[in-house]
Formats: sequence, C-alpha cells, structure tokens
Amino acid sequence: MIIAQARKKAQAIVGKVATHMALENQAVSPDRTQQEVTRLTNELIYEMPSDFWEDK
Repeated sequence: MIIAQARKKAQAIVGKVATHMALENQAVSPDRTQQEVTRLTNELIYEMPSDFWEDK
C-alpha cells in the first residue's frame, strides 16, 4: 500500500515535470523518465512527507 501510494505520487510529479520539459523542447527518454519515477518512489517511501496520503 505504501509502495503503491509512493509510486502514484512519483508518477504524478514526474509527469508534470516531463510535460513542462517537453513544452520547452527538453524532453527526456522514456527510460530516463522511468528511472526518475523509481528514484522518486524510493525517496518518498523513506522520507514520507506530510502530504504523502493526499492526492493532489
């Protein structure tokens, strides 16, 4: 459950960043995007920010 929530939040964050980067013609590869989702998922699991369970 914690991993699923962390992945969900990471995908949302990385998705927003990827959209902005693409608009600025600075898109990254799908592999790099997935690596960042994995990295951010792990960071969220260990740091568990105060808004961890909130969907934004």
